[in-house]
Amino acid sequence: MSEQESQDRGKKVFFLNPHSVVQEELILNILMNEYEAYMIKDHVRLRPLLAEFNDSILFVNIDAEVKGLSWAEYIKSIMSTEATMGVKIGVISTSENKELMKTYLVDLAVPCGYIRLRMGVEESTRLVLKALRESQAMGKRKFVRARCDSSSLASFNIKYLGRYHNGIIHDISSSGMAGSFESGLRLELGSRLGDMQLKLRTRLVRISGAVAGKRAEKNERELYVILFDRETAGDVKLKLHSFIHEVLQAEIEKKMTLGSAPRPEVRPETPTSRPAVEDEERSTDKSPREEA
Repeated sequence: MSEQESQDRGKKVFFLNPHSVVQEELILNILMNEYEAYMIKDHVRLRPLLAEFNDSILFVNIDAEVKGLSWAEYIKSIMSTEATMGVKIGVISTSENKELMKTYLVDLAVPCGYIRLRMGVEESTRLVLKALRESQAMGKRKFVRARCDSSSLASFNIKYLGRYHNGIIHDISSSGMAGSFESGLRLELGSRLGDMQLKLRTRLVRISGAVAGKRAEKNERELYVILFDRETAGDVKLKLHSFIHEVLQAEIEKKMTLGSAPRPEVRPETPTSRPAVEDEERSTDKSPREEA
């Protein structure tokens, strides 16, 4: 990734073989702070990713036991190989052994530090976030955005002027989404959408917002940029972040297997995706709504 792309899109944050507490709590806090975080469980397949995203940030769980592998040598190899030497590395461990800490902090001089989980999740999160800020991992973007490739992945409906209208979500962030209506509904800029229901795989989300932009698609439908209301409840934000992470995680795992690079959109003003087709039965004015 070029330096300009990194500044525009932000940097990927990889957690290699994360501890259970990292998977369950710390990564969630990272996501809620709008960083693009991934869990990786294959150190071999990770290397090509680091070569491609050579400005990324990697946190290694050095407590994980892998037969025949020295984490110090693995990290040293990443830092000394031309294709990956731009990756910034930190380590995470439950150990407070001073000699072990010296190996990583002094001998290897990992730039993102030695995170001791025994300090507690809150302090560990603070240190990780500090490292991400210092590494400018967010770039110019404010929100992480994920593309949705099919209506089975993400769809929505609204009640507008007494009628229900189904739509397809093309991409989404915690601040808004881009979508189109199956019925060809036309909305003006600034139109209030006070009764929206999003279906994000198995998650149902009730939310409100307003039309902030639009453009015509090749199928002559309008693609709308809808910004969610700022006072969106915390549990709704959590569902949005969890879905976005789930989509991006699936893309990076697909890339590790097939080599197709995920490129999540990060700019709300220029969303792009491939439209899909969703069930049209709910476009009538008597369409039932699912309970969120």
